[in-house]
This record gives sequence, structure tokens and C-alpha cells, in this order.
Amino acid sequence: MTTHADNVSVPGWSGAGYIIIDPRTGEGAYMISGGSNGGFFLIAIGSILLWAALFAWSASGGAAIFLGVSMVSLLATVMLAASLFVVAGMHAILGDSVGCMLYFNLAVAMLTVVLSVALRKKSFIAPVMGFFSKRNARNICGA
Repeated sequence: MTTHADNVSVPGWSGAGYIIIDPRTGEGAYMISGGSNGGFFLIAIGSILLWAALFAWSASGGAAIFLGVSMVSLLATVMLAASLFVVAGMHAILGDSVGCMLYFNLAVAMLTVVLSVALRKKSFIAPVMGFFSKRNARNICGA
């Protein structure tokens, strides 16, 4: 474990930051006091996805309705997944790692389905879910 001798201060936050690394496996986590850990990252990702989906909808000029039900449902699913990332981030900031992991995993599962449908590849699911494994969810959510 590596930590600072004194608290770190940045605009809007003061606290301790520390790194935990398992010397056997090299796995690690970058943690900050207060429980927010990856919360702000999840909120940023959710916000970007939401704006991207809204932009795709508006850029089509409503043509997404005429492109078929699948386009509308894919955009709606991306918007819902984006909202779940934001909710997961709020849980991380509030220190609820269990709630964070629940909503994070739901969002990842929804985006995986969207990508597999959009790319028409069922083999796409395993690598994406593997990347967002429990270990990564724990690091982001501070569990």
C-alpha cells in the first residue's frame, strides 16, 4: 500500500489517496477517501453516452422512427444504460459499493446487448463482459 503523508487538496475536495497493489499478481486499486473512487468517472461515462444517444436521435431528424423499431429500441437502451452508469456513480460517491456494482453491471450488460445486436455478433458478448469483470467493477466501485 502506498499513501501520502498528508491529505491531498484539490478544488472542491480534500482527503487521502492511496494505492493498493497485490505484489503476487500485480492487481491493484487506486482509492480515495470518502468512498467516491470511480463515482465521478461513472457519472462522466453515463453523461457522455446519454448525450451521444440524444445527438444520434436528433441528428437523424426523427428518421430513427422510420429506420425501424430496432433503431429506436437500441437508442432507448443506450440511454437507459447511460442513466444506470450515473446511478452507479452516485452509489459509489455515497459509499454504497454493492449498489454501485449492481447498477454498473446492469449498464454493462445492456450495452453489451446493444453492441451485439448492432454488430450482429453474438461472440461479442463474452469479451466485453470479461473486460468489465467483477474485479474491474470492484476497483471502480471501491468494493
